[in-house]
Amino acid sequence: MDLERLAFWSDKNANYGDNILLELYGKFQNVTQLSFSDNYAYRSLVIMLNNIDDKLYQKYYCDLIEGLISHLAQQSGMASAEFCQPKAITRLAGELVKRINPRFIYNPFAGLCSYALISSKYKYYGQEKDTGINLLARVRLDAHGRDADTLAWADSIQGWNDHQADMLVTTPPFGVKATRAFSYHRWREYRSLNEFILRNFLYSPSLENAVIILPASACFGADTLEIRKSIIEKNALDMIIDLPAGIFYGTGIRTVAIVLKKHRHLEKVTFVNGSDCINITQKAKDLDVDLLLSYIDNNTPL
Repeated sequence: MDLERLAFWSDKNANYGDNILLELYGKFQNVTQLSFSDNYAYRSLVIMLNNIDDKLYQKYYCDLIEGLISHLAQQSGMASAEFCQPKAITRLAGELVKRINPRFIYNPFAGLCSYALISSKYKYYGQEKDTGINLLARVRLDAHGRDADTLAWADSIQGWNDHQADMLVTTPPFGVKATRAFSYHRWREYRSLNEFILRNFLYSPSLENAVIILPASACFGADTLEIRKSIIEKNALDMIIDLPAGIFYGTGIRTVAIVLKKHRHLEKVTFVNGSDCINITQKAKDLDVDLLLSYIDNNTPL
């Protein structure tokens, strides 16, 4: 729920003294003028949450945290792009995950732990190296009743640790290089982060399936050529979904959703053109998930 609408609604329905949210909203506005990189934002957040009335806290805590994250993402632009993703992307990934029904999800680039909220039925483990984002993600997990200890303060490039999970679900930061990374107890050279992720999935002894949001260049770039060949040879490529441009915060990069399965029976691959699955509003471009899911359901593997 948008913070401004939440505050306005509470003022009109102040049966429980909820009009205090108007004051709280003002404080949130001060916090959300700051960026993810400003530590003052986190200090202000902690002080503000500590002063919330218990009754109000229980009633609106989750909405307030989600509103704060939404505001921070919009205010910070490019700075937040690698940590925040549109809710529509999370929903799309969630629908793809539910069709596979894994036991345990691993996200090496957890950000604000959107994928931990797909469903409480799945065990989850994530890694996030940025201290501020990690702390805010823990607050978010707590607000949704999830165990904050499922998120580690760790750099997955330096120490990939899938905790014997059976499914990889991740949206890595775009444009980050992993020229030298630690992978399964050995250092090796990588041309890109895309190669690092795909290779770690393919050669993980426990990971069986994956839903990965990557730049479209991962499907044709020279940096991923060898690992793409290996994925195809092992018949692990299940689906590629072309997503509309401009649906991520702070960037117009073209992206794809890639579904990988190590134990497929079919040899055909499903290609979905979702470039027109978009809702354009005054504020942003949003992925039309319902339309895209209908494309997926009606698509024939090639």
